[in-house]
This record gives sequence, structure tokens and C-alpha cells, in this order.
Amino acid sequence: PIYLTLVAATNNGIYKTTDGGATWVNKLSGGQFTDMVPKPAANSRTLYAVNYSSFYKSEDFGDTWTLINNGISVPGGGSGLGMRLAVSAADTNVVYAGMIKDEGTIFRSNDGGNTFAMVYHNPSQSLVGYDANGNGQGNYNFTMVADPLNANTVYTGAHVVWKSTDGGVTWTQKTQWWAV
Repeated sequence: PIYLTLVAATNNGIYKTTDGGATWVNKLSGGQFTDMVPKPAANSRTLYAVNYSSFYKSEDFGDTWTLINNGISVPGGGSGLGMRLAVSAADTNVVYAGMIKDEGTIFRSNDGGNTFAMVYHNPSQSLVGYDANGNGQGNYNFTMVADPLNANTVYTGAHVVWKSTDGGVTWTQKTQWWAV
């Protein structure tokens, strides 16, 4: 029989099954993971995963994981309060990691997730709240996506959708939480 291989990021680590879910093996313990995305390239076995404050990379479809802390750090220390990921098919070396901390902090990698630079950190303009002034509800409704045709275009969403067309440096509010 042919079995489906799956990798799952959970509240208590990353697990992998090679038999369609009949059995699961823990591949990375702990961490309360909040997002995991594949590198969108043909035949790629690379996965990226984040928890509240850390970024991990696997190049063997989840069998082993490496903590990447070159350039990703929580502003002021403590918890990042939850992170999300975005990778564009237009340039799979560009990886974004966004965290809730300080109303939304954005990191960008140009080398496939090996090193990062903070490209956005402005606690006076909230990417994760009801409006630009903040008042967010936290980690559970935060998302991030990169345009598959342009790696410099990235969106965040919480209560409000924000768009950046310059690689995450500046952001424009696209919606209101109370309007359709």
C-alpha cells in the first residue's frame, strides 16, 4: 500500500507520520508551534516552523530541525507572543516571519531562512490590532501570506488586513475590522 507522509506542528512539538496517520513520531519536542509552511519549490523537502518566539528549519521534510536564531530576536526580550510565516513562490529564498510582539514585528530572510533581518518594528502602528492604534486580541487570529508572483508583496491579517509592497518595510491598511 501507498502511505501518506504528514508533518504536523502542534501545541507540544512537531510530529511526523509515514503511514497515513496510523502512528506518529515526535521530531521536535515542546515549543507550542503556531505555523509551519513548506518551501514552495519543485521537489523541495524544506519546511519552516515557528512557535511563540523561535524559527526552525528542516531540510529533510521534518525528520530533523535546526533552530535559526541569526537575526530573529524578540524586541525587548520575553515572548514574541506568537509568530507566523510567509514564503513566495516568486523567490523561494525570501522568507518572512512575523510576531505579535510590539503590535507586529516583521523579519525577512533573503537566503532561504538561514539569516534574518528585522524590517519592521513600529509599536505605534499596529499590524495585529483592530486599527493602527492597537487593541489586538493576540496570537489566535494572526496570519501572514506572501504574493506568489512578487516576493516583495506581503500581507498580514488579524482584525485588519495590511499590505506591504517593499518587502515588509512599510505597510498600508487595506480593511477595517468592522466593515465588509
